[in-house]
Amino acid sequence: MGSPVVGRLHRVWPANNNRSGHQCRNLQHDFTQDFRGSLLLGNEFNDNASEYYTSYGSNFSTPGWNDLDNTSVQNSEYDNYQRRTIGFFGEASVEWMDMLFLTGTGRYDIISSMPSDNRGFFYPSVSLGFVFTELGALSGQNILSFGKLRASYAEVGQAASTYRPEPIFVTGGGGSGFLSYGMEYPVNDITGYKLSSILYDPKLTPQNTRTIEFGADLRFFNNRLRVDYSYFDQTAEDQIFGVPMAGSTGYSTFYTNAGEMYSKGHEIIFNVSPIQLNSFGWDISVNFSSIKNEVVELAEGVEDIFLGGYVTPNIRASAGDAYPAIYGEKFVRDDQGRILVNENSSSPGYGLPMIGEFGLIGEVTPDFTMGLGNTFTLFGNLTLSAQLDWKQGGEMYSGSNRLMNLYGSSAKTEDRETPFVYNGYKSDGSKNDIERGGPDDQGAYQYLYSNILGSLPESNIHETSFLKLRNVSVSYSIPQKIIAPLMLEKAQIGLVMRNLLLWSTLKNFDPETSQGQGNMQGGMDYMSLPQTTNYGFNINLTF
Repeated sequence: MGSPVVGRLHRVWPANNNRSGHQCRNLQHDFTQDFRGSLLLGNEFNDNASEYYTSYGSNFSTPGWNDLDNTSVQNSEYDNYQRRTIGFFGEASVEWMDMLFLTGTGRYDIISSMPSDNRGFFYPSVSLGFVFTELGALSGQNILSFGKLRASYAEVGQAASTYRPEPIFVTGGGGSGFLSYGMEYPVNDITGYKLSSILYDPKLTPQNTRTIEFGADLRFFNNRLRVDYSYFDQTAEDQIFGVPMAGSTGYSTFYTNAGEMYSKGHEIIFNVSPIQLNSFGWDISVNFSSIKNEVVELAEGVEDIFLGGYVTPNIRASAGDAYPAIYGEKFVRDDQGRILVNENSSSPGYGLPMIGEFGLIGEVTPDFTMGLGNTFTLFGNLTLSAQLDWKQGGEMYSGSNRLMNLYGSSAKTEDRETPFVYNGYKSDGSKNDIERGGPDDQGAYQYLYSNILGSLPESNIHETSFLKLRNVSVSYSIPQKIIAPLMLEKAQIGLVMRNLLLWSTLKNFDPETSQGQGNMQGGMDYMSLPQTTNYGFNINLTF
């Protein structure tokens, strides 16, 4: 009567029970005609609570009846989560002659998901803006219509999302089918428990991110041309990571302040309207950004932290490397970084590359990204827009290309008969001249793609530069004289198309396809869903 099919009933009640509120007071005062100030004070609270009731059942007595009463092994779990935040904030600003703007802010948060001694933390900011075109000699010019310089310093605190001061017990296995040391609980109506494998640092402190930014906003010819430039330098200290622990401790992960990271970058926004006529208009917009992220240091004794992926390859935060980084087995190379080949004539890998040590094999972050937009307006009511995106540099582990090569379905593996010499070097520094393949060596290609390149993560690292026609849209605003009898204020119809064309250094796949989100975004692809081309039609009516 027993069945290996596992039945499961999952009930959550209530999913969420959230409360929040805030109050503030805003004061303004004109000290003189040209000197004004304001003060904002307030506080807020957020209380988030959830309860989870879960029931599992397995080993059906009668196949096909999916009910807990029909299972011989049953287990229930209960979990709850509660987090409360109380914040006090203030902002003071002064303004002089519509030219100088100085603003300072401060916030003090108390968060329950931190150790009792470190629940409260303060983070300030200050910004200064100078509209220099308000100066007498520059005011009212047509060439430089507006000019502003700005600088700011800001700190942002961030607490852990969860914190447990003491290890908790979790079920050692249950009706969900999970096994604990080869046993499925309950056994003889006795439920098994074990300590959670996660340990939290009792001295955990909030993460702090400091940012310094400088910028300029310049507008020319009555805003026909605009340039907005920003430079920022950001340092995140006391980042909260799950640090791996030795299994002998009884735990697998230790949540602590384990990292320091910095980011530096340049961002430019360029807008120009080269043509503005009654019946025709052309607007161009360009967005450019170049950002460098690097892990400065991790917790003592920790060289890198696993963020996602497989045993190999995977995505890691590694001290001294760009963030995020791709790790896996590498080619064996000489002191000059050239790939070495196997010189053992009795080996099936003779004349082919060799699998080396585990280490850094790729960096995900691109050199820069850029977006180019063009908008054309015809006859005042027909608009055509197009967006072109450019990403230069960056790398990805392409598991999908690996599988295509492994199973011989890619164009790269089409020729399986022509003799070849692998592009590598011998240990004495000479160029590889060992010929493989051909009628007398039919297993060479199979061994190369299955046993070496199919198992070597570095061989599947690809650059992900691309140029993509992101969006194309056409819209038409119906003239007012036509829609007025219909009591319509505005009527517009349009056609929208997305992801139309792609030119990329990554073969066969869209480099924006990604296996994961967050830390893994853009760094790994493995049988991921492809990007799609979308077409849409819309109608907007305003009464």
